[in-house]
Amino acid sequence: MSKHVLVVDDNTASADAFAQLIAFSGKGQFTSEALYGGQACLDRFKRSPKVDLLLLDIDMPAVSGAQVIRELLQMNPVPDLKIIPITAWGHDWADRWHLTDLKNTPGFKRLVLETYDKGEAGVEGFLTLLQEAAKA
Repeated sequence: MSKHVLVVDDNTASADAFAQLIAFSGKGQFTSEALYGGQACLDRFKRSPKVDLLLLDIDMPAVSGAQVIRELLQMNPVPDLKIIPITAWGHDWADRWHLTDLKNTPGFKRLVLETYDKGEAGVEGFLTLLQEAAKA
């Protein structure tokens, strides 16, 4: 059975590119859906929480990815949901976005996987991370 990946980014071209990459490179292992912004993501989870993996931009206006993570931790819409944060901030993004208080909670450790840093990893690194997340 394929895993459903929700891609959330305020940059529509980026969200669409990630969603297409997932759909075409996943060899039938993934379906994907692109949303444009944090509020759209939260609304989507309220309507239908059928998501296995969330690829989430952290630095978005209005409702940031950090805010989405906080709200999803409270909502707990999908017990097995995994999040891959997308950021160019590097691996200290949680500190920069004031999520340090959540980093050691069981929910955060269950929810948030390795960060995909757009500046460090290429397409192969992304696909490897996606495959690992699907197994987690």
